[in-house]
Amino acid sequence: MTDINEFFKRIKSNYPYFMPIFNDLFKDLDGFEEIFSEFEHEMNDDLVNMINKIESEGRHRSEPFIYGYSINIDENGKAEINEFGNIKSSSEGEENLEVSESREPLVDIIEGKNAVTVVIELPGVEKSDIKVEIKDSIIFVTTINSKNYYKEIPLTSRIIANSARARYNNGILEIIINKDNKSDSENNIVVIE
Repeated sequence: MTDINEFFKRIKSNYPYFMPIFNDLFKDLDGFEEIFSEFEHEMNDDLVNMINKIESEGRHRSEPFIYGYSINIDENGKAEINEFGNIKSSSEGEENLEVSESREPLVDIIEGKNAVTVVIELPGVEKSDIKVEIKDSIIFVTTINSKNYYKEIPLTSRIIANSARARYNNGILEIIINKDNKSDSENNIVVIE
């Protein structure tokens, strides 16, 4: 793994015209490497504790442990970390982790001028097994008869729920919903093309 400082030195010397872009992008991420190194260490400790707890209770786990995160940086430079997978904090507190039977898929939300595009990764799922419902600017995605995925996706923009259209191809579900300034609170089932 390349040290982040070495990476930026190499970029700066080989591609000096890119540096203003990188400087703007990472100006608020001082300590980025240290923060994520600490996060990785804590997560590894939590996973070991969770596995030991499952084994000590005599339970067998045939499904894999899945945990990941994505980092999105908005136009204001604010970083947002989104977690996905089947590992969650338990209701007993952050010291205990639980493995859920359903996986939380990786989701990206792209805010356009007139529409919101939501991209959801659902590998190993048939199109006919996906159910998408919109209620009060929240998208509910569930799967049946295949890998078990579940995700509630709150949208910050007001939308026209009945304008939603969706496509599913090669494990990627893309939902496009028009924006609106009026409130729309009816439930809508989205048909996947």
